[in-house]
Amino acid sequence: MIKSWQDLFSFCSQYEYLICYGASDHGHVVKHFLENHNIKVDAFMVTDDVSQSTVRDGIPLYSVTEIKSLPANCGILLSLYERHHASVMQTIRAARPDISVYIIGDDNLVIMHNELNEETCRSILSAPITADENARIDYEQCFHALQAKYERIEIRLFDVRAIGGYVYWAYYSYCRKQDASKNFYLYYPFCFENHPESRLKGANGYLLEHLKGDGLEVLSQKNVNFWRYVFQEHEEYFSMQNEQYELADWSSKLKTTYKDVPLNEKYAELDVDADTCNMITKLGIREPFVCISNRDHVFLQTQRGDKLKPMTRDIYRNSDIETQCGAVDYLASQNIQAVRMGALVEKEFHHVNVIDYASRYRSEKLDAVLVDRCKFFVGDVSGILAFPTLLAKPMVLLNSPQLTVRYDGIQLFDPERDIALIKKLWDKKKQRFLTVREMLDYEINICNTEKGIQGALFGEYLRREIVPVNNTSEEICDAVEEMNQRLDGTVKYDALDRELQSRYREIIDNFPPGENIKFRWRLGAAFLRQNQWLLDS
Repeated sequence: MIKSWQDLFSFCSQYEYLICYGASDHGHVVKHFLENHNIKVDAFMVTDDVSQSTVRDGIPLYSVTEIKSLPANCGILLSLYERHHASVMQTIRAARPDISVYIIGDDNLVIMHNELNEETCRSILSAPITADENARIDYEQCFHALQAKYERIEIRLFDVRAIGGYVYWAYYSYCRKQDASKNFYLYYPFCFENHPESRLKGANGYLLEHLKGDGLEVLSQKNVNFWRYVFQEHEEYFSMQNEQYELADWSSKLKTTYKDVPLNEKYAELDVDADTCNMITKLGIREPFVCISNRDHVFLQTQRGDKLKPMTRDIYRNSDIETQCGAVDYLASQNIQAVRMGALVEKEFHHVNVIDYASRYRSEKLDAVLVDRCKFFVGDVSGILAFPTLLAKPMVLLNSPQLTVRYDGIQLFDPERDIALIKKLWDKKKQRFLTVREMLDYEINICNTEKGIQGALFGEYLRREIVPVNNTSEEICDAVEEMNQRLDGTVKYDALDRELQSRYREIIDNFPPGENIKFRWRLGAAFLRQNQWLLDS
């Protein structure tokens, strides 16, 4: 038993019924950490209303409104970010002043998570090797080749719970090239809820197995036998980096190198066999085609396993796929097909020029292969953009409600390659839209009291009655046409287009950065012409 955890373990031992308040990743971390120390967690609790008999990670999930019906000898563990502690404590005390609460700080949550990851990684590498003698001979030869080039193998953490986190592979690859050390980096992918069946898989197992880089590799189902052999035969050659898993920590590092990460190279090497090609043909997909997508609530709500009320970020980030009809019509006029992407979507997209792959045919392998073959990608800023980012595809970004981000939804954009449209933000009290400078002020200054986190920004907008206005079908069509013409070499920009783009970049580049990362893209030319007031002081 770890001495530093004695207070926590002592608290847990006093109660017959233990609840983790917070059922996100942190809640699961606390649950599994305590289970590893032979302490049972009986339930999760959240502030939102939840469906009757909801179960998460094998135990009941309750709403705080049910707190009065809990057993008398009950203890609560606050297993969520510190920024929520004050409001949650107030809610608990109002409903059940007699109940005992143990507060777990952010630093301890990180330590718990790292301990679980290290233990899980070691257990995976220590599992039996399913390989014959010839394979073991090959493994030994491969190890000697590594040993001749690298001094050590360093195990690091890689967050693959959501596909958006895969974008960090480009960042890791860039950092590896700048690193003067002779270490080889083996990334252990930690997954959602720490479930055993999720280990080494992540949000898209196919892409995870096909990420490439010089001097680094991801531990996956594809290579696990080799790494088990090396670990078990040469464990002294390994070291485990006790690295924070938090995206906020990674993004603060990314901020200083963001502009330097090269986006004209692929960070994944796909294997496309005859069966895959036949499936693409069978689906009716023909080249050239453009991949399109939109962000809605279905994927995350399905992942959570219950029906929580719409999150604030959904209000500001989601859009309707039907607004892309005009762009699809334009693509049809250019003999370019549209393929609708996504893992789980709210509704089908019926259009003569659309293959609704997301609703009917989707597979992990085809997710990557289709993006790799498309002319360009069109969609809202969300995790799915990891595919075009890692496969070096031009992007048309739609409906972005922000110009910067601290960590959630970070993507790597290239102003020479990618075009974006932002949502206009209507201030009900002032009866006008926010300018770019005002948006930056909210994102970088006003909301930094909550560590610049995206949810804080949208919560502040909601509180101040600043509402999003989605891109129109005409705006989207203009941006798609502009991208297609750019790639065909037929686009024409005049002096006003160049002036407006220059003014926009000047505002973005010269605004004090704070802790936020500014997205790097160019705004659509027609969008800027029609909304020049965005650049006002």
